[in-house]
Amino acid sequence: MRSFILVASAIAVAASVDMTLRNAEEMPEGIFDKLWEIYGKLKELGTETVCGQTLSELIDLLGLPDTLDSLVATARGWMCNCATCNHRMFRGGCY
Repeated sequence: MRSFILVASAIAVAASVDMTLRNAEEMPEGIFDKLWEIYGKLKELGTETVCGQTLSELIDLLGLPDTLDSLVATARGWMCNCATCNHRMFRGGCY
């Protein structure tokens, strides 16, 4: 059973990496720079403010267009998920 779980996990990770690479090719240039810019702005606001606001409230607070909602949600997720598990943020992941 343990072997099955390991194999299934490996297949899921491989599929996820493949989809990420395909999606990265389709992303507009500079999207990661914009994501890091938004993350930096959210860090300035602080965890309590960012994690206590809705996505719409954050977009309004940052003065960003609604079209960037997925980037704001991603950056917010990095902050709030890392904050709840007391980890530090490092290039898109918690450690």
